[in-house]
Amino acid sequence: MRRLEDGRYEYTPKHKAARAFVVTAEHLVRRLVSLVPPAKTHLTSFHGVYAPHAALRPLVTAPPPKPADGAPVSSRKRRRPSRRLDWATLHQHTFGVDVLRCPCGGRRRIIAIHSTRKAAVERLTQLGHHLPPRRLLPPATAQPTLPLAG
Repeated sequence: MRRLEDGRYEYTPKHKAARAFVVTAEHLVRRLVSLVPPAKTHLTSFHGVYAPHAALRPLVTAPPPKPADGAPVSSRKRRRPSRRLDWATLHQHTFGVDVLRCPCGGRRRIIAIHSTRKAAVERLTQLGHHLPPRRLLPPATAQPTLPLAG
């Protein structure tokens, strides 16, 4: 593929059986984008007897392998690992800061996560840290309206 002086692109295939063609940049991008599969879709779909809910599918597909003798059989399903990252890993990826590294050289451990202020205050009180009482702010009011000059 080479770019012509007028801004179009010329494609010359290696095989003699195929034809060369000239396209504009916009047409080339449209052809390339059409090759990209849609996001979050399966690239293979089955129809007929191989369809996921076909009544005859068990007859034409192989059954799952049986566990070997002596292998522990788990009645619980395996949990898939979570795709979510914890806050410490997010800080490491985003800011390049290891928040679990202690200044003494050791590693910190997460013992508990308190998602409400009440739970955090209770835990700090158990540890002997007393917080000053919260200063209540006055309720929010709307800004005053100014008369418009007419």
